Amino acid sequence: MKNTTALVAMAACAVLGIGVGYKAALHRHNSRLERNKAIIRRIHQQVWSAPDNSSAAQAADQLFTPDFVEHDWTGDTWGLPEFKKSLFAWRAAFPDWSEQVQDITAEGDFVVTRFNSGGTQRGEIAAIPALSPAIPAKGRRLRIAELALWRIANGKAAEEWDFYDNWGASIQLGLIDPERICPAPIAK
Repeated sequence: MKNTTALVAMAACAVLGIGVGYKAALHRHNSRLERNKAIIRRIHQQVWSAPDNSSAAQAADQLFTPDFVEHDWTGDTWGLPEFKKSLFAWRAAFPDWSEQVQDITAEGDFVVTRFNSGGTQRGEIAAIPALSPAIPAKGRRLRIAELALWRIANGKAAEEWDFYDNWGASIQLGLIDPERICPAPIAK
């Protein structure tokens, strides 16, 4: 009888231990996902929507890895110093640039954000060789929808893939006039 009671007690302890361990692991996992999402929210607010370059740079130092890589339609930007150069150039062209997160989700080391961004072009946008001419300041308002996939490493953004409506942005900035585009005739 004592052996049976001991076995039942051990089984109950094992089941209880597994249940508690599972809940603790699930809590740690969910906490990590929430921390990752908070990092990306801060990037949208404190880096891209910051009122000045100094505070944006300080936030970038805290939130990005030194070897951060950004992938977008213009190519890849390697390293935090190069990212900051492109950030400051963009902010020079759009001093009132801001981003508003619409949706955010996380899984593992990845976070996805859907957000709206925009500002008024007050400075020139530099030419991108073989991709885009320089765009002189015209005072036009730019408003675009974006989707970004972020990879988090050691509590910081390590990589970003940014996708946005480049066609719509080109129309808003006056690079493309959709009324004047004629499709090429179909060859027979």
